[in-house]
Amino acid sequence: MSDIVTRLASREDLPRIKEIAVASPWTKHVTHISYCHSGRFDNGEVTVAEVNGAIVGFVIAHRRRQTHDVKIDMISVSADAGRSGVGRALVESLGGETLVLNVAKENAVAQAFYARVGFARRGESRDGTCWVMRRRGWRTLF
Repeated sequence: MSDIVTRLASREDLPRIKEIAVASPWTKHVTHISYCHSGRFDNGEVTVAEVNGAIVGFVIAHRRRQTHDVKIDMISVSADAGRSGVGRALVESLGGETLVLNVAKENAVAQAFYARVGFARRGESRDGTCWVMRRRGWRTLF
């Protein structure tokens, strides 16, 4: 695969983000308004990955004020770009912060990916359906 470029998403990217998301059973709920409202784009919470100018993946993440870590709300890569480094590039685009996410207990593929990029299981979600995973950052906020 050609070079992967990550950049902050714009509102104009939303149709392609939704297209990628609905193709996956794990992220098809991105069309829910809370994941795609314009404030997420305005606040720099959405990053896309491109190959040859085409969007092939995205990550939606936000900084949590109380814990100062970055919560990954959603990450998805198009099927034709899977296992090509796009997911890793999206995670790395978030910088050296401590990263936290929930992953469905049934989603073994995603769990294996997160382990490969440095995440470790830290517990389970309140409703018991997801594992909470964390990757310690090299940059610490005070």
